[in-house]
Amino acid sequence: MTRERRDGRLLNLGPEPSGWLRDAGLQGRADLEALGAVEAYRRVKAVHPGEASQLLLCALQAALLERHGNGPPPGMKERLKAEASRTLK
Repeated sequence: MTRERRDGRLLNLGPEPSGWLRDAGLQGRADLEALGAVEAYRRVKAVHPGEASQLLLCALQAALLERHGNGPPPGMKERLKAEASRTLK
């Protein structure tokens, strides 16, 4: 289960990306866990196309894995980016 900080934000996500998630209809960790990082990213990208980058995608996956810092392992980063690019076309 992905942890939330006391302020409700997920690990690795600051106030702005947390707001983007809410704007996209995701209300917390349960929504992120249910959708997965790629679908959550796709929804945020639809609402905030200029702001949501692949760094957000990696941060979302890192939140699911409860990893601090640079996100998921390198091999996983590439798979996530490839999957996201397929779903956004």
